Amino acid sequence: MPATALLGEKTYRPGQHVYLSRPSSYETSSTSVFHMNPFSIANLPLEDPSCIELIARELDGSTKMIAEAARKSHGDSLHFLLEGPYGSAAQFPDLLSYDHILFVAGGVGATFTLPIYRDLLRKTGNNHNSGKDSATSGAGQDNGQARHRIIASHLSGKTTTELKSQKNDEDAKSLIQSKLSFIWSVRTIDDAKWGLDAIQQQNGSIPEDFELFVTGNQKESQASIPVATVYGRPRVKSIVEKVFMRSKSQRVAVLVCGPAALGRDVRREVGEWVWKGREVWWHEEQFSW
Repeated sequence: MPATALLGEKTYRPGQHVYLSRPSSYETSSTSVFHMNPFSIANLPLEDPSCIELIARELDGSTKMIAEAARKSHGDSLHFLLEGPYGSAAQFPDLLSYDHILFVAGGVGATFTLPIYRDLLRKTGNNHNSGKDSATSGAGQDNGQARHRIIASHLSGKTTTELKSQKNDEDAKSLIQSKLSFIWSVRTIDDAKWGLDAIQQQNGSIPEDFELFVTGNQKESQASIPVATVYGRPRVKSIVEKVFMRSKSQRVAVLVCGPAALGRDVRREVGEWVWKGREVWWHEEQFSW
């Protein structure tokens, strides 16, 4: 969807949403119902400033009407009004200041959590250490290792300093990724393909602490994806315990978006650790009141 002059590059934050409606000149009794319907912005601001990506699963109500309008357009452009961006993501603290960040998403709730997660992964590319730090980190290695590194630098056309800097970037990337856990529950694998493709395109691979749970019939899933998949509902208690038992003193940020029952389960289990004295920053995104 092309971005408007008021909703372009750097004007929204990952995790924010817009309200989608039909212009009055295009209204009919069948489409006016989805006036002011919220949709999370699924792509990152810097990916393509000329457009925004909205993900919706066709159900009853507004999403069904949007899908029907798209089918009837036969490939022609549809006209919508966007209002926003809205959402408290613009006031979030620096999530990387926490020792661990747990994301829990149910279905299209990942349109809120996944852009924030991907933005944190993107920030791993901004950690460039100085050559002095790189040289210090290489001290103490034997001559055989040094020779191997120098030979590799000649073969690749890169200097030793460049290779060290690349290794430091990779180490920083690994460190930040180790701070992140992402749990995504979907009905079919196909429902998750858009998000997994976006992570792979950006990151090259799916991080180890990314877990996908498929609650529907395994035979309904046609997509082939490069991530370990668990068939069944996520065991929220064990997931939360795994995060909080990494250390007795870690500060944890938890972000949740999905069905109300999922949010209640996560809140209950996280609350047990809050009562034990753990410091937690909590955010649950909901579009209802």
